[in-house]
Amino acid sequence: MNNALFSIVDTETTGLFPGGNDRIAEIAIVTMTRSGEIVERWETLINPQRDLGKQSIHGIQSRDILAAPTFQQVAEELHWRLSVRF
Repeated sequence: MNNALFSIVDTETTGLFPGGNDRIAEIAIVTMTRSGEIVERWETLINPQRDLGKQSIHGIQSRDILAAPTFQQVAEELHWRLSVRF
């Protein structure tokens, strides 16, 4: 069990309140061992296909996400990164 890995997921979103129409604008995953060794880092901007919301909170500007993939385009990779054993 000491060799078990876990992942930490961080997101930036277009809003602050659950239940609305907010979407993910950036996601990052850090996979690490129980002892704190980082095994893998991955992050990407995501085009939320809507207004970015309060940009002063997350610092992402509209020009930053123009060429970014949509959530649908990264969903399979996210699934793999959260389920793979390194």
